[in-house]
Amino acid sequence: MKSPSTAGGFSVFGLFPLHWKGRGLSDWWVYIVDRRGKLYVGITTDLANRMRQHGGLSPVYTEGPMSRTGAAARERNVKSWRREKKLSLIARATSNRG
Repeated sequence: MKSPSTAGGFSVFGLFPLHWKGRGLSDWWVYIVDRRGKLYVGITTDLANRMRQHGGLSPVYTEGPMSRTGAAARERNVKSWRREKKLSLIARATSNRG
């Protein structure tokens, strides 16, 4: 696998680049964005590009990299949660950063 590019920025954790030059079986990310108070959950192989498609938003949560199958399963799972549980996930991830 090629080395990650830092040109696209970093995830909410500051450890994983938002864009990887290589495309492998485990290059998928689950993300959550907050758009006007509504939480959107999705998956992508290119977070920087996907955020541009969301109008330049920054993700409030990212998880990955993982396989396409794993990302799709996690997306379905997180999408089924109530807002409060999603906010709890975001809060725990944010508090673990520092």
